[in-house]
Amino acid sequence: MSALISLLEKQKKREWYIAFDIPAKEKNAEWLTMRMMEDSAADFCETMQAFLPNNAKLVRNEVKLTNYKSASPSSKMKIRAQISATNNRSYVLRMHCHELNHKGQMNKIARVEYHYIEKRF
Repeated sequence: MSALISLLEKQKKREWYIAFDIPAKEKNAEWLTMRMMEDSAADFCETMQAFLPNNAKLVRNEVKLTNYKSASPSSKMKIRAQISATNNRSYVLRMHCHELNHKGQMNKIARVEYHYIEKRF
């Protein structure tokens, strides 16, 4: 395990959970969901960069999006983000988006993988 991942694990910052609601009259629920996932990934990346040395920066290398189902309007959404290391200098941020129904069950909506490389300058 890389030093950054173990440091995040100790401080309980390796996983994030974000909950939000989609308005009832929203016509582009998928777009709103993807926008929230992108904003959450940017926030999570900034948090990770705070733990890196001053001369290191995370650069996004690749994005893999898998869309399972479109989100329905007026639903509650939950995003789970988790960072892991693929090798010494590259990291993968996996984000899973679920729709919560009235019974509390989670239906999978989308999954995104952001691949980052640690660059030193």
